[in-house]
Amino acid sequence: MSDTYKRSPPRDEATVFAALASLCAEPGFAEAIATIRSGEAVIEPKGGLTGASLAHLYGTDRLIRTEVSTLVGLLAQSTIDEATPPPAVTAEQVRRAEALLAEMHDVLSAPFRQTMRDLVDGKGSVPGRDSGEALREPFFYSGEAAFSFQYRDFAVPRYGADDAWLRKHKGFSMAFARDVVMAVEERLVRQIQAVSVARKAGAAGPWLPAFAFSAADIARDLRTTVVRVTPVLEAFALPLDAGNPSFQGVQHFNATNAMPLLRLSGERYVLFQIYSLAEALYESPAFWMAADGEYFDTANRHRGDYPEQFAKNCLAGVFGKAAVHRNVILPGPNRTRRRGEIDTLVVFGEMALVVQTKAKRLTLKARQGDDGQIETDFRGAIQDACDQARDCALALLEGHELRDEHGVSLQLTCPIRRVFPVCLVADHYPALAAQVRQFLTWIPADHVAAPLVTDLFALDTICEMLGSPLRLLNYLHLRDLFGDKLMFNHEVVLLGFHLRQNLWMGEDQDFGLLDDSLAADLEAAMAVRRVGLPGPRTPPGILTRLQDSKLTVIIEQVAREPRAAALGLFLLRLGEDSHRSLSASLGNLATLASRDSKLHDMSFAVGDEGICIHITANIDLGARQRLEAHCEIKKHQQRVNGWYGLLLNPDLRVCGAMGLRRPWAPDPELEEFAKNFTKPPVPRAVLAQMRPPKLRPNAPCPCGSGRKYKKCCRLAET
Repeated sequence: MSDTYKRSPPRDEATVFAALASLCAEPGFAEAIATIRSGEAVIEPKGGLTGASLAHLYGTDRLIRTEVSTLVGLLAQSTIDEATPPPAVTAEQVRRAEALLAEMHDVLSAPFRQTMRDLVDGKGSVPGRDSGEALREPFFYSGEAAFSFQYRDFAVPRYGADDAWLRKHKGFSMAFARDVVMAVEERLVRQIQAVSVARKAGAAGPWLPAFAFSAADIARDLRTTVVRVTPVLEAFALPLDAGNPSFQGVQHFNATNAMPLLRLSGERYVLFQIYSLAEALYESPAFWMAADGEYFDTANRHRGDYPEQFAKNCLAGVFGKAAVHRNVILPGPNRTRRRGEIDTLVVFGEMALVVQTKAKRLTLKARQGDDGQIETDFRGAIQDACDQARDCALALLEGHELRDEHGVSLQLTCPIRRVFPVCLVADHYPALAAQVRQFLTWIPADHVAAPLVTDLFALDTICEMLGSPLRLLNYLHLRDLFGDKLMFNHEVVLLGFHLRQNLWMGEDQDFGLLDDSLAADLEAAMAVRRVGLPGPRTPPGILTRLQDSKLTVIIEQVAREPRAAALGLFLLRLGEDSHRSLSASLGNLATLASRDSKLHDMSFAVGDEGICIHITANIDLGARQRLEAHCEIKKHQQRVNGWYGLLLNPDLRVCGAMGLRRPWAPDPELEEFAKNFTKPPVPRAVLAQMRPPKLRPNAPCPCGSGRKYKKCCRLAET
């Protein structure tokens, strides 16, 4: 640490930015940017796209998108010189650009480094990093909110209600604009890969043409007319005489983010970052409509409806439409004022998700480090949503009355015992995870998890990869247990870590820093699913290594029953070694039960919970009663607050499940039965309930042992 903080102070930000602007105005610098971007080329291996294919995109030596956007924004301040300098000149320009951007990183991170120096010297504390100046660095370097195909594809439902306005004022529908953006992406990928292959074969040539195209090219690719394609491209093209005069600092407005297509000679465009065009497709139309005074209110209403409907659709794909309710009202005591309103409520047995969405973004003033604006933006977009979610969660636990958006009462099948709050933003909110760690005020409450605060894109990814209710609830549960022990830049990184090895930390693990590269396998799998690229659809890890195990087969059965959700979460909590060991034991017991038709069982505890598993071919009332009694005694013996029971046949088909969740308390009767037993016991009270009247001595014993009554429980009664 001492070596890091002894470096000489960097130049001030304005000086470094001016040096960057001067460099970007040099002849032929467009070729330097194209050379930098050439490293993004992804050549799909024979086995298909994998995380290893994308590993180079997560290297610390590459420029991130916001840094490249800075170069593009400065390039656009003057007429683009399309000349190809000698390779040595381009290489030197690239070197200088990387050095100046590294110096800019030093400038932006200086407030945080000063905080750490003060901390080491005993002059300050870590909370000082909460200042706006210290947050400018994570705002700029926080990474991406979405995969480019999410921006591209979600633009269609986001502006679906605005198609009439778009056709009238822009000359195209959003669906056609999406097709144009996809065609541009596919063309540039082909061109960049072709140049990459040629250069590897020894052919020399410039990179800039690989990033260029014309309206005629795209029209030909789409088999349509230039007249149809041109309005879309022009909507995202920087006007020739516009320049980019407002871009006077890295966090000032950069027009090339909203209009990333720059003009070249011969009616061609150049696009240095495909991602920027997809992001502009998703974000820019909102600003077009906001500038139309007559349409402003309508557009605002549509912007508010979209994230709620999006969240509902995502969650319905996991939990089913019947479990997901939008705009749930919690009436007040006098029916005139509401206790609250839940944007989206998901009910799965005794568990619920309370989802609150906000269509608010981080303003430009906040990005520039204004403390007051950062606080205002955070409250409006995050804190208020979390406060609402917590209040509604407590009301659910209290059994408060619920009404749907039509005023019809919602009747739940059982009381809610556990609530997971989810707070969503609709747009990229820079450094969201960092701001939540530093600014969010959350008062813990019994049976209410810490909130998941993220964006719609991460929710989409979570629902795509954790496609069953139990898997998704397990992620939220583990996130609640260990999320505060891990530092990460974005929710997708945490999800990637979970998919790789299960989001579980031992008692000896206090803190972990997750690298962005943990999302590489996840990104590849999402591209395979959404773009149709060849490759594995599931990241290697917990969803692949254990997918064929006996315990996984059982968990998948349990996952279909909402009332068994707590049992399923208990089983998913097991680590990989425990999972494999339990699967082997289940297989052995199932083989024995199949051979001798007897009851075989096992019990174990994890933390404050445990389970009894019975495997028998005789599935009747007696088998279920015996399991219940066994669970009661084991829970009492272990002095824990929760215990589960699982009844299986020899084929490992789930025939019954139960859960006991109540605080441990002394019980003399259970204490007596628990003193000495060598087989799953049946207390007298339970036996009396399950034994039919006038039971004959030679009849099968109702306890499920497979023996005659006179040779089994009748002996226990005498």
